[in-house]
Amino acid sequence: MNRKNKKLIIILIIVIIVIFGIGLPVFLSVFHNGSDKGKVMIRGHVINVEVANTPESRMKGLAGREKLGVNDGMLFVMDEKRYHTFWMDGMKFPIDIIWISDNKIVDLTKNVPIPTDSKDIPVYRPATEVDKVLEVNAGYIDANKIVIDDEVGIDY
Repeated sequence: MNRKNKKLIIILIIVIIVIFGIGLPVFLSVFHNGSDKGKVMIRGHVINVEVANTPESRMKGLAGREKLGVNDGMLFVMDEKRYHTFWMDGMKFPIDIIWISDNKIVDLTKNVPIPTDSKDIPVYRPATEVDKVLEVNAGYIDANKIVIDDEVGIDY
């Protein structure tokens, strides 16, 4: 192999390294919606969750979805503990909201209805600061006897 071919091969290798080193992470971030899968355990019940852990995935939430599976939910993982507010804009089914702080339930909001007036959508807020919020189907809290102070196991 002559010197010219060696230079071309080295340049090609450098270009490939740059493409994979810079291009691949950018490509993956464009196609990754910030939602991971995981499991939440409360009182021996396992809830399969989609984890909303980016501003975009938290903002979208469950809006536009037709339904959740019986043991499914969405876990919102916040960047900081505070009084996070939620609303039902774009929701097509009612939910229960489980407010979590340090893996312990600190508040419950049951049977949050679908908004009937798109101009006057209620905002829901916990009684105390939280770092995670779990949305499940309406009625889940009562059906599974979930109460404030229950411990929450989270795996994602």
